[in-house]
Amino acid sequence: MKNKKIEKRDTKIKKLMISKGVNRKILIERINKLFPNSPVSPDAISRIMNGQRKNYSTITLLRICAGLNCSPNEILDFEHLIKTSKRKLN
Repeated sequence: MKNKKIEKRDTKIKKLMISKGVNRKILIERINKLFPNSPVSPDAISRIMNGQRKNYSTITLLRICAGLNCSPNEILDFEHLIKTSKRKLN
């Protein structure tokens, strides 16, 4: 059985969390306190932080933003999509 290499990147959300002094556990606690009826799973937060999960719901994004007291633009990594999607127009 081959080992899968898990790619971990320094994502914008991870950098923001470090700058705010917030770790994954604190973020999860904040989200669960703010949204007790609809928490976000620790696994989802971990995968989003490490860049393994790129497609997640807007509700999850807004819950993370509420927990970090930030805007979606501060945590979304979309710049690489703009650079790679430009095409030559003639």
